[in-house]
Amino acid sequence: MYISSLQDIEQLLTPYGFIRVHQSHLVNKEYISSFSKKEGFNLVLENGEIIPVSKNKKEEVVKELGF
Repeated sequence: MYISSLQDIEQLLTPYGFIRVHQSHLVNKEYISSFSKKEGFNLVLENGEIIPVSKNKKEEVVKELGF
């Protein structure tokens, strides 16, 4: 299979606990520690990295993660 986009990768990884949170970010749900509303909407990973959540994905992410 030829992978040409993040959407292709998303389709492959969704069954393994990954979610699309932004146009350019896929995140493994197992490594998310919290959801921050500071300076927009962000996910904080266990390693402290902050990942932005797009406005279009916010509702879906909150529902998926139960925050």
